[in-house]
Amino acid sequence: MEVDHVKFLQLVPSPIRCVRFCNHPTSPKLAVSRTNGSIEVWCTVDGSTYFMDNWIPGRLDSPVESILWQGKNTIVTAGFSGKAFSVVI
Repeated sequence: MEVDHVKFLQLVPSPIRCVRFCNHPTSPKLAVSRTNGSIEVWCTVDGSTYFMDNWIPGRLDSPVESILWQGKNTIVTAGFSGKAFSVVI
């Protein structure tokens, strides 16, 4: 087995700012916004073990203050900066 390229990075955790759960019967998900502006989407298969499904990078100058699920694959976010975004996962 050959490894072409390996890159290690220094993970700096960012505090959680907002959490929103989507209790869809076939695919429950959890959206987490961080103070660095990023959004993480966590999924579960068995209802007790979660894994990160998506990571959406953000900006420090526009943190997400509120998250709303629309259906099972769309997140609407807003912040105090006056910006609102809709993200389809």
